[in-house]
Amino acid sequence: MRVVLVTPPDGGPASVVVDATGGAFGRGAHVHPTLKCLEGATRRGFARAFKREVRIELATLLAGIVEAYTKRLDGLLAGGVRGGHVILGTDDVVEAWHGGHVQLMVLAADAAAAANVGVVRHATGEGKVLVYGDKLRLARTLGRRPGEEREGIGVCAIMDAGLAAAIREAWLCAVGLARGEARQQAAAPSATAGNPPTEIQDAGAGGDARGVEA
Repeated sequence: MRVVLVTPPDGGPASVVVDATGGAFGRGAHVHPTLKCLEGATRRGFARAFKREVRIELATLLAGIVEAYTKRLDGLLAGGVRGGHVILGTDDVVEAWHGGHVQLMVLAADAAAAANVGVVRHATGEGKVLVYGDKLRLARTLGRRPGEEREGIGVCAIMDAGLAAAIREAWLCAVGLARGEARQQAAAPSATAGNPPTEIQDAGAGGDARGVEA
């Protein structure tokens, strides 16, 4: 997860903002989305990485992470539908699973019927199911217009591996961190897997919009 340094014009202590897309201009640093790492970052990690005083409360940083990555997650899901990489509805998800094309499933928290479908249970056992929102919210996120939602969408399947990795990473920050599941989900294949849990990486100054890859 990348944050970007924000320097006040009066020369006071700097702060950071969350860069959920990884493309914001400015000096950035990467921090792993676990409470342990974030606590260390707000205490002294950011100051060490940026080599200057940085002040931000952990609660403020967490709120910024959830807001930024919820928008990121919604955008990825909606874009996946438009690009033809997301399958909607239980029957089509089952068919896609049997075809061997499903990389990840997103399940609404109140979709009890979908959760008990055999392939969804199997995917859950393989760590390929993320729970996000309720059926109506998932329907809105996936592009259903008001009035067309009706009973909502219980489950969808992501067919593209790159999109699935990006969705998993965004979910980890938007939902998993708040639910205390970040450490568990970080063990699954994702864009952030394989990194040490407490490393802060200085991305350097200048026009590098992406900084150092985590």
